[in-house]
Amino acid sequence: MAGAIIGLLCGGIELYLLMRVVQAISQPKPRIPVGVLVLAKVAVLVAAFAVTVLFFRSEILYCGVGITVVLIVGSVVLFARNNAKLRQIEEENKQKENNEGGNGDHA
Repeated sequence: MAGAIIGLLCGGIELYLLMRVVQAISQPKPRIPVGVLVLAKVAVLVAAFAVTVLFFRSEILYCGVGITVVLIVGSVVLFARNNAKLRQIEEENKQKENNEGGNGDHA
């Protein structure tokens, strides 16, 4: 049980750091260098597995599964959320274009 909890917590931190790495890569001048974020990801992963191996050796599989589950489910949820936001923005832009186009025709 402790291995799974460690894995879930580590997976959450890993997902957050992964989002930050992607943001840093997509920006011309990121606030935090990409290398620092990648090193932080590796350090979190090593720390989680080190604690699990040292104190809960029999639960290392659960730790790995917890990390994987959070990364996969979290990535899918974030993708769906961002995709919905993008669709909403596109719809708003279409409505603005239609309103502007319609007002110009009637004037």
